[in-house]
Amino acid sequence: MNLFMSPYRKKKLLIVSISAPPKNAPESLQAAKYFKYLSYEDFNTTLITSKISDGWRPNDDTLKPYLKNIHKVIEIPIWPNRYIHALTSLLCPFLLEKPDGDAPFHWRYQQVKKKLKNDEPDIIYSRSTPISSSILALKLKMNYKVPWVMHLSDPWVDNPYLNLKKKGKSYNKKKESLCFKYADRVTVTSKKTLELYQEKYPEHTDKLLLYPNVYDPDLLNEIDLTLNEKLTFVHTGRLYESRNVKSMLSAIEKFISRNPAAQGHVDFIFAGFADEKNKQIMTNCSLGCVKYLGALPFDKSLYLQRSAHVLINIDSDEQDSRFQLFFPSKLLDYFVAKKTMLCITAEGSTTYDLIEDKYGRCFTHDDIEGLADYITVCYEKFVLGDKQFFYNADVPTEFSASVNGKRLSTLLKEL
Repeated sequence: MNLFMSPYRKKKLLIVSISAPPKNAPESLQAAKYFKYLSYEDFNTTLITSKISDGWRPNDDTLKPYLKNIHKVIEIPIWPNRYIHALTSLLCPFLLEKPDGDAPFHWRYQQVKKKLKNDEPDIIYSRSTPISSSILALKLKMNYKVPWVMHLSDPWVDNPYLNLKKKGKSYNKKKESLCFKYADRVTVTSKKTLELYQEKYPEHTDKLLLYPNVYDPDLLNEIDLTLNEKLTFVHTGRLYESRNVKSMLSAIEKFISRNPAAQGHVDFIFAGFADEKNKQIMTNCSLGCVKYLGALPFDKSLYLQRSAHVLINIDSDEQDSRFQLFFPSKLLDYFVAKKTMLCITAEGSTTYDLIEDKYGRCFTHDDIEGLADYITVCYEKFVLGDKQFFYNADVPTEFSASVNGKRLSTLLKEL
C-alpha cells in the first residue's frame, strides 16, 4: 500500500427522493432539513431525484443551499410532458397505482444504474412520499446488496388519500410487504404510524424507528413580537379535498358578526397551493379581512409566518381514523416562528396530541362556536397588549433537524 495514501475511504451514500430540494413541497422541505444536518464528513453522497416540472412541486431557488453537501445530483424525468401523463391516466389508469403517478421514476431503474456506474453505493437512504422512491430503492437494494434505510413520511397502503382500486391495492400490498422485508430499517414520522406498523408487521418490529418531521434550528425566530398593527392569523400550506377552509371561514364570519368593529383590525391570510374548490371559497369570501395569496417561495412563507400572531393548521375533515396518523410538516415551520397555533383537527389526532394546551388550541371542524370564541379571545388579548399569549418560546428539541440529522448519520454509519 502507498504510505502516502489514506486507508480511509468515505462511504458512498445514495439518497433516493423524488420530492427533494429545490422543489417546493412539504416532503421536499422535510428532506432538505435532514440533508442539511447529515454528517457528511463520513459520506460521499449522491442524490437521485426527479426533474423539476410544473404543478404542486415547483422549483424554488431559495432551497438550493440545502444541496450544498451533496456530491452529485442525478435527475430522472418522470413524464416527458403532461399530455403523455393525461393519455396514460385515460387509457391505462392502473399504471398510476403502481404505486402512484410518479411510477416512471422506478421504471427507469436501468437508466439509474448506468448513471451510478462509478458511484455504486455502500448504503441507500430513501424518502417517500411519493412511494415510487421506495420502489426504486428496493430495486437498487436488490442489485447492490447493501444496507437500505426506507423512510415513510406518510403511511403507504393504509394512506386514506390513495383510494386504490383492486389491482392497485394488490400491487401496493405486495410491494409494501417486500420493502418491509428487505429494508434494513424503516423510519416513520409519528408514534401512531409506528404503532400501526408494529401491529401490521410484528416480525419487523426491530426494524421500525421513529424519525419525526423536523424544524431547522438555524431559522428560529428571534424577532420581537409587535401588537401595534392588525391582529394577523396566517395559514401556510396546502388546502385540498377535505382539508378545506369552510370551518375556518364560518368561524371568522361568526366572529365578525359579533365584533363588527374588529373588521378593520384583523387579517386572516392564507398562502399556499389550493385546489379549485378552496380557491373559489376564499376568493368569493365577502369579508375584507380574508386574503388568499396563492403559492409562495419558502423564504416568503417563513417571513409571513414570522409576521403572524396566530398560526393556523387545518387537518382533513374525515371520520376515518387513518387520517389521525398524519404529522403535518407545517407544524414544524410554525415552531420556528415561535407563535401560538390554532388547529382544526380531530380529537386524538397526531396534531391534537402534540399541540393542545401546550403550543396552542385545537378544535374539530364542526366546532364553529368554539373556533369563533377562541378568535374572540385572541382579539381581546391583542387589544390588551398581552404579548405572552401569542408567544411560544418553548420549542421542543425532539423535533430539531440538528438532533435528528445526527441520529440518522449515526444509524447510517452503524449499518
